[in-house]
Amino acid sequence: MSFFIFRVAALTGIQKEIVYSSELLHVVQYNRSGHYHAHKDSQPLDNESVCKHSDHLYPNSSDGQPPKSRLCRFMTVLYYLTEPERGGQTAFPVADNETYTEEGIDHFYRIKHHDIYDLTNHCHDSNLVVEPRKGTAIMWYNHNLDDQNEWIGHINQFSLHGGCEVIKGEKWIANHWINIDDNYDMQMAYLADRIRNGSPPEDESTHRRPTNDTNVSSIDDARRSTCQLPQDWHNTASMTSHDEL
Repeated sequence: MSFFIFRVAALTGIQKEIVYSSELLHVVQYNRSGHYHAHKDSQPLDNESVCKHSDHLYPNSSDGQPPKSRLCRFMTVLYYLTEPERGGQTAFPVADNETYTEEGIDHFYRIKHHDIYDLTNHCHDSNLVVEPRKGTAIMWYNHNLDDQNEWIGHINQFSLHGGCEVIKGEKWIANHWINIDDNYDMQMAYLADRIRNGSPPEDESTHRRPTNDTNVSSIDDARRSTCQLPQDWHNTASMTSHDEL
């Protein structure tokens, strides 16, 4: 697992502590006809809910109920573990659109006469279709950065994506979701909590090292650390990066 952590940190410029403390790899198998219609991996910012990965740090309500939670996945890295004989592409229906609005979605219905979420029947009508290649990975950002505080902002609407139908063979993938709390202080507290319960792994690979040398080695360091998100990430016109594992 440390191999993936350091490769993702090197690719994105995000501190390895954030990558380490995110969700474990989620491995999925698709058999013939298997697919996943278009969706977003994260959920919109909401003052009435807290991030699921750090919800244990938030107090319960006055009646003892845990806080309402939502997914906070700043980034997705998708690893292609196998390669189907046919089909199984990853499609981004609205990638490279100049704008994204609900009216724009209606435009797709009116002009293209299809449901952009239906990747069984309209995979290749998507703006961007990525062929699955064993041993490669693609990544995209599920959130924009907030212009004022340069921290996690609103949902990146262009991240709408899904898995096209496997026509022949089978497909295995692994989802690697990078979790970041939109509440900066709570993200720092979460990192400190993870360090308290287990330190990030050392780099065991001889591949590229992380581009950010920030090394949070103690709870106090986590509290003092100035955690930043990369500023040179791709805009929505080129929303995916592709890299060999």
